[in-house]
Amino acid sequence: MRRLGESRIFLLCFLPIFLWGCGAAKREIQVERDFVLQPGMKIQVADVSNETGEIFDVDVIGLLWDALEAKLHQEELLWTGNPRTAPLQMEAFVREYSKGNALQRWTMPGLGSTVLDARVDLKAGDVLIASVEIYRKIGTGDGLTIGGWRKVFGEVAEDVVTQLRTQLAGPRAGGSAQGEEESE
Repeated sequence: MRRLGESRIFLLCFLPIFLWGCGAAKREIQVERDFVLQPGMKIQVADVSNETGEIFDVDVIGLLWDALEAKLHQEELLWTGNPRTAPLQMEAFVREYSKGNALQRWTMPGLGSTVLDARVDLKAGDVLIASVEIYRKIGTGDGLTIGGWRKVFGEVAEDVVTQLRTQLAGPRAGGSAQGEEESE
């Protein structure tokens, strides 16, 4: 009977970890200029490019573009075409992508990882304001990691917009916030 109780405790403690999925994230932001994101400023996603040299069975450009626009819209930062305001320009570069496989993540943790490595630049005209480098990996579990190949784009977009909003929020000396790493 004692053995059955220990099994239940084990399941209660570790099952949520495998259902949620584990992943790693690494972020680095370089702020090139003393720039403050003023109220009312808007951002336009101007370009997303695939620098991997690979052709994927999913539209990595469209998925990242849509995710960035959705997050900017959610944060009320998306430029909607108002000719009276010149938007900041956002350019994104997919540097690495692996679709992964949810079944492999579940049965052989560490294999089948979904990976997205990107750089996102924010510019005012031709002047670089900030550059965010982000690496996101969904490496273990199943459950909510089914569709991780799509989910990873939203997570990257959320991290990018959050980092830009945080770093450009107010007065500070130009510089960088580096090496934030987390395991999720």
